[in-house]
Amino acid sequence: MAYGVIVRRPAVTFGPSLPGAGEVGLSYALLGHDEGTVMSEATDIRTVLVGVDGSDASVEALRQAQRLALPLSAKILAVACWDVPPVYDGYIAMGIDDFDVRAGEILADTVVKAFGADTPDNVETRLVQGHPRRTLLEESRNADLLVVGRRGHGGFGGLLLGSVSSALVAHAHCPVLVVHTPEKS
Repeated sequence: MAYGVIVRRPAVTFGPSLPGAGEVGLSYALLGHDEGTVMSEATDIRTVLVGVDGSDASVEALRQAQRLALPLSAKILAVACWDVPPVYDGYIAMGIDDFDVRAGEILADTVVKAFGADTPDNVETRLVQGHPRRTLLEESRNADLLVVGRRGHGGFGGLLLGSVSSALVAHAHCPVLVVHTPEKS
């Protein structure tokens, strides 16, 4: 079964839209199904993994993951990653402690931005030490769908995916949905 990727922009979808997916435009190619597959066959999605880094794009990724997860009765696993930056031997870096605490705060704040004070029952959060690319690739082994945000830079650069999202699209063990940051009015 071949998986595709879809990049969501407002009012733009690629491939035939799945009934009930709304403007997200989740395509059959993303799910690995042939055109003509009925919605009930898409309910194999039970775990939606979302990469969270505190950006507006990751807030939108959480919101879109929830829009997909609710009709499928799927759970969302929101994962934030942290790591201690490498330092040169013999040097002591000042102020590099408590990375896990700050990453935990970012994860909690992002979930609140996405859903408000009451986190939905189907949303679980996890803080993992490691590089986001490696961590999310490993976590994708146990997920049915991976949703990540893309930080746009506008102009030609805005057409490109970031290094983490590009790596996930190329190497994840499940389908990947890349969500753009909503355009500001």
